[in-house]
Amino acid sequence: MNNNSSDYYATLSDLTRSNTILLSYFTCLISLLVNIFSIYLIGSRGKRESRNYKCALIFSQLALFIPQFYLGIFLCILSVFPFPAFIPFGLLKDFVPIVILCAVWAAMLPFYIVSMLTVSIIRIHSIVRPESIFNIKISIQYTLLIIYVIILIISFENIAFRLYLPHEAMELFIFQNFPRYFYIAKSNNPIIFSDSTMDIFANTVYIIVLIMIVSFSLVRYIVYYEIRMQITKMSITKRKYHQKLAKDSAVQIIVKLLCIAAYPVWVAVSHNFSKEIDTISLTCLFHTIFIAAPIPATIIMFFQNPAYLSKIRKILGMKTSKDQKFPAVIIAIQTISTC
Repeated sequence: MNNNSSDYYATLSDLTRSNTILLSYFTCLISLLVNIFSIYLIGSRGKRESRNYKCALIFSQLALFIPQFYLGIFLCILSVFPFPAFIPFGLLKDFVPIVILCAVWAAMLPFYIVSMLTVSIIRIHSIVRPESIFNIKISIQYTLLIIYVIILIISFENIAFRLYLPHEAMELFIFQNFPRYFYIAKSNNPIIFSDSTMDIFANTVYIIVLIMIVSFSLVRYIVYYEIRMQITKMSITKRKYHQKLAKDSAVQIIVKLLCIAAYPVWVAVSHNFSKEIDTISLTCLFHTIFIAAPIPATIIMFFQNPAYLSKIRKILGMKTSKDQKFPAVIIAIQTISTC
């Protein structure tokens, strides 16, 4: 890099970010309330489901909520690109090295991917034909899932630690390349990107997003394919329910993926913006959407699932239709598909 002592970065004009911190905390509070309510709804369902089954549903909810809540409260890390840095504003920024905070979050996030893939395996296994090429033994599927998770955790941790610079090296890097902003190294505990680490970060973001899209599309294809292949074996009612459940779960996953992917993609893109453009407001917006990822999909789940919606109406004192009946098997499948 060249010496940029005279450069001005608009994104560094105000590093107090008190409004951003309050918004992050408020979003996490709403997410906490929504997820507590969702756990209550799952736990208060009838006696048809076993304790293990309910625990699996609760795990699906917590797998995304916990890392995003941790991110919003304890880390609250914002990009200030095109200045090549992430700056933390969370509660632990002055007590724990930023690389450790990031590594903890990176270790938690793969468990959400585990929950999504587990639900997908159960969903496919419930409708797959005995003679289908997708009828793979459940033990083999979970073995591949465990291997996949291990690879994800190792990859995420490798990225987190490759971004780390010892404090002395970070100060020297900023002093040599951005002497005007040397105070940031002293007071803000940032993660600094060199050109090479920025390339690694951007390429990793694009690859992960692409893998998520391909994986989601593949699962959706298998589900719709198996439903279509059994069109003569299923009753009309059962087929319509399976089609609706596939559509409902697809909507939820798309919403979650959009919320999760928006912030890292924005960060990767904003690296190429002009230094005079203050993108911090949009960065804060995408950061809020990122940590709020559990909220919209959970609310959608409430309205898609008749059992949950009936419970909500009862809590609110609204009239419910007592004539509407749902077979136990269909309700169970629907609950799985809406995790």
